[in-house]
Amino acid sequence: MDPAYPMIFNVPQSWLYYFQSLLVKKIYQLESCFVAGACIQALDIDCLCNGFLCFFPRQHTHETGDYKSVSNDEWKKKLTKEQFYITRQKGTERAFTGEYWNTKTPGTYHCICCDTPLFESSTKFDSGTGWPSYYQPIGNNVKSKLDLSIIIMPRQEVLCAVCDAHLGHVFDDGPPPTGKRYCINSASLKLKPKQESA
Repeated sequence: MDPAYPMIFNVPQSWLYYFQSLLVKKIYQLESCFVAGACIQALDIDCLCNGFLCFFPRQHTHETGDYKSVSNDEWKKKLTKEQFYITRQKGTERAFTGEYWNTKTPGTYHCICCDTPLFESSTKFDSGTGWPSYYQPIGNNVKSKLDLSIIIMPRQEVLCAVCDAHLGHVFDDGPPPTGKRYCINSASLKLKPKQESA
C-alpha cells in the first residue's frame, strides 16, 4: 500500500467509546499518524462519530510553533513545580487557593507557558466554585477535547491551542451569552493588567 494514501477503516458506533477509553492515553505515543486529518494529539470523540478511523502519515508542518518539541526538563526550568504539574501533567489546584479565583483586576489572562492571550477579564464571572471562571475565550486561542480520565464522568478538557498546556475544563452551566463555564486553574494563567489611560 502506498503510504502517501490514508488508510480508512469502518468502525461500528459501539466501538467508538471503546477506542476512546482504551486508546486515548496511548495515542499520544504514536508519532506516525493523524486521525481524521487532525494531529493525533487532538483526538476526541468528535473525530470518530462518523464511524471512520482515518490514519495519515505524520506531517510535521501541522505542528504549532516550536512548543511540541519542548521537553519536560525544559518546561521544569521555565515553570514552578505547581505550574508544571498543572499545565504539563494535567493536574488541578485546590479550590479557593489559586491566585486569580477572586481577582477582579481588568486585563488579559495569558498562558503561563507560551504567553498566548486566553481570556479577557470582561468575560470572567463568579461561579462560586473557587476557580477562575470565564464564559468565553479569546478567538481560537483555547481548544477543548474529551477527557475520559474519569470514565464515569466524561468532561471536556481545555487546553492552550498553541502549546497544549492543560488549563482546566469547560462546562455547559455558564451565563449568557455563551452558556459556557471555562473552569481554569490559576497556575496556568498570567494576568497582564490593563494599562490605565493617562
